[in-house]
Amino acid sequence: MDRKFRIVETFFSDKIYEIIPKKHIENINICCEEDQIELLVLFAEELKRYFSQMTDKDICIALIYTFYALSLLEYNEQKFLRPTIYESYADNPRAVNDLYLAITTENLRVQRPGAESEDIFSVIRRYMLQGEGSIIGGKKRRKTRTRKTRTRKTRTRTRK
Repeated sequence: MDRKFRIVETFFSDKIYEIIPKKHIENINICCEEDQIELLVLFAEELKRYFSQMTDKDICIALIYTFYALSLLEYNEQKFLRPTIYESYADNPRAVNDLYLAITTENLRVQRPGAESEDIFSVIRRYMLQGEGSIIGGKKRRKTRTRKTRTRKTRTRTRK
């Protein structure tokens, strides 16, 4: 799954560089650093248990698309965040879109032997939005997502 994830991640990175204006690229949190890849691969493996009919590639597409959709909200009006970015690449674009919608809007509670139940979709959303740690497969993981800091031009106001 790790190899497939990296291939899909490269596809999305290339698309971002094609679509988003170059002057904005430096301010974008391009997925994925090594620690992000490790955790997103764990998420993909966990989702495969519940979406076994989907290909590994499509699960990875849904996760990376979700990552960018949640972290690049300012580009919502542009063509980047539309499913057309992956439609020709995915094995089953409808299944990818359904999984994306499920991750972002639904709950998937699972009970682990000897542990409390957890909502996997909520864990994924929380990580993508806040970089919080999560418990997947009974393993406590604490990872933080790094963001490039944005620099703003300061405006000087003149009084009349």
